[in-house]
Amino acid sequence: MFKTLLMVVVLLATPFGQTMTPQKIMAGGYLKTGEFLDLNDAQREAFAAGFLDGIFIAPLLDAPNRGKLYEAIRTCTAEMPANQVAAIIEKFVRDNPEDWHKPLNVVAFNAILKACHATP
Repeated sequence: MFKTLLMVVVLLATPFGQTMTPQKIMAGGYLKTGEFLDLNDAQREAFAAGFLDGIFIAPLLDAPNRGKLYEAIRTCTAEMPANQVAAIIEKFVRDNPEDWHKPLNVVAFNAILKACHATP
């Protein structure tokens, strides 16, 4: 479900006339952290928006029951536009090159947790 939502968001956010290589964007089902830096601004923003949307429905975080992490992230990002969330993720990625081989979803989650001062 998350992969489908992410792909729809990324495709809708891609300006007309530009094409994306789905194999690169969805390599192995997930982006590697280092690949985030290869995306254009619209793609980074689409990832950020889709990523937060996914978090807000994730049973892992007990989201339906307003779990602690869900509430912390929801409150922290409530007024943030997608480009700000993308910038937070980008800064964290650039500052942590040792994580570039890891799945982007994990590293992005850590970036948001750090920015929101949330602890699991």
